[in-house]
Amino acid sequence: GRNKITAITNLAGFRSLRILALPSNRITKIEGLETCDNLEELYLGHNGVTVIENLDKNTKLNTLDLARNQVAVIQNLEKLPCLEHLWLNNNVITDLGCVKTGLVSVLNTFNTLYLEGNPAAGESDYRLKVVSMLPNLFQLDANEVREDERAKALQLATDGSSSIAPASEDQNVADVDS
Repeated sequence: GRNKITAITNLAGFRSLRILALPSNRITKIEGLETCDNLEELYLGHNGVTVIENLDKNTKLNTLDLARNQVAVIQNLEKLPCLEHLWLNNNVITDLGCVKTGLVSVLNTFNTLYLEGNPAAGESDYRLKVVSMLPNLFQLDANEVREDERAKALQLATDGSSSIAPASEDQNVADVDS
């Protein structure tokens, strides 16, 4: 974790490496993983990564954790046919449009996406918009996609309506007596 690692280096001899966890460091660029062609899980949360890049050789990657970085766009994932789980919560993603374009190559296998804590997650009908773009999505943020959400998202995708009422949410109300 907190080893102040600034770069991913010296992994050439680890061809059979399946899991790499380097959270809470000072890594700003995804690099040095070209020879890790058996890598299945990559955990780089709590770093300073700004761009999803240099993962073309990691075709077995199924889990990518980039939570709490500085990623602005979902991109460069087209060579990851096994990708199922992507954690991008608490980054700087402002446009939900990059969800579909960034994940188009894995639409059939993709399962879990965390986007909460990004500016785009504050858009109205956020969950419905994301589910409409990723029809096979099982979990968005910490919640499973409900069937009623899926039906509303399908309607949104079909007619392009932006007037769909948002899914009901539990509201916490606190009474404070001073």
